[in-house]
This record gives sequence, C-alpha cells and structure tokens, in this order.
Amino acid sequence: MPPRCRTVGRVFFLAVILAATCGFAACRADDPPAVADRILEYCKQQQGKRVGNGSCTTFVGAALQSAGARLHGPHAAKPDSPQGRSDDFNWGELVFVVERVGTEFKTKGDVKDVRPGDIIQFTRTTLTGSLDDGSTYTMTARHHTAIVAQVLAGGRVLNIYHQGANGRKAVSGDQIRLLDLERGRFTIFHPIAKTASEPTPKSTAPNEPDDSPTP
Repeated sequence: MPPRCRTVGRVFFLAVILAATCGFAACRADDPPAVADRILEYCKQQQGKRVGNGSCTTFVGAALQSAGARLHGPHAAKPDSPQGRSDDFNWGELVFVVERVGTEFKTKGDVKDVRPGDIIQFTRTTLTGSLDDGSTYTMTARHHTAIVAQVLAGGRVLNIYHQGANGRKAVSGDQIRLLDLERGRFTIFHPIAKTASEPTPKSTAPNEPDDSPTP
C-alpha cells in the first residue's frame, strides 16, 4: 500500500541497519537475468505513467506478468488460507529479510544477494532519519511494494521503482538507504519465471485492502 510519509526534501530515503546476517536454504529463481531485465525494461517504459488503478501492487503485478514471471512464490497462502493476508505478499524466491523489534534488528539471508529486478515488500514499517541537506523525514507504511532498480553500497542503498507513494498514482523512482528502520519489516524476493505450461492468472496482483494512508 502507499506509505504515509512526511518528508522534507525532494527525495526520501529508507535505511536499514544491517547487523549480522544468517544463511538459509531456498530454491533458486528460474532464469533470473532474463526475467529481471524484462521487469526493469517494463519499469522504464512505465515511468511517469499510471498503471491500472495506481496502486503499488497493481504496478508490481503488471511488471511481473509482462516479464513472464509468477505473481506468487512457492509458499504463498491461498486466498482462503487461515495464515492471514500478510502471507499473500510472497512475490517469488525469498532472498533477504530485515526486521526491527524494539532496539533489535533481525535478518535472514544475505543482503548482498539482492539484485535489480527484485521485489521489496514493506510490512508495518516506520522510518525516520536525516537527508543529505540536514533536514529530517518520517515515513510509515502499513503495506507497500516496490521493485529494485539498482543496488549500491553492498546492498545498503537501493534505487527503486514504485507507484502510489505519497498519493502519487504514477510510476516513479526513488532512492532508499537501508538505515532508518524504527519498526516493521522489509522482505525481498527474486522473481521466478513461469513455465510454459502455467496459465496466465486472471488477477494481476494480490488483493490489496482499502487502507491507503494520506500524507
């Protein structure tokens, strides 16, 4: 979902303090370079345009479909699953998770595995920090989804494409520095290519609740 954001300055930054990471076993995404390249090409073509209803998940779902990628990972919950709707936001092969609870940061996977074309899911996040000009910002997002455009500083800084941020229902680019997470979780996925036998789904993205915050 679009984040509720109060910023000073033209670009807001996300940041995540990266403590020690732990490895985990996972199946590899199919044909990652080709799928990622197609996702990024779609994002470039749509920049400045409105995709569907203007929501973040509609944009991401459309990018995945255009690239021939699956809309869900192997462990995504079914719509009527008792696991709850947070499990619906599973976009592919799990790569990296960082979560802050109180003063403690918990991570899973290695941030260095994050690459352009990956999907980043925000879950009940609050971030505060300082911008390069000395001004400060605060941003909250119950649910928001974006696509990684570029990975910098060993994964600590990400350029992203997203839609619906700050009420702007068009695709735009931002830079996120992973260093200001106060609470919540970021989950990052590699997209997975569909097989030739897989049908094209009717819906373009997971169901999204009508809880869009306002700036």
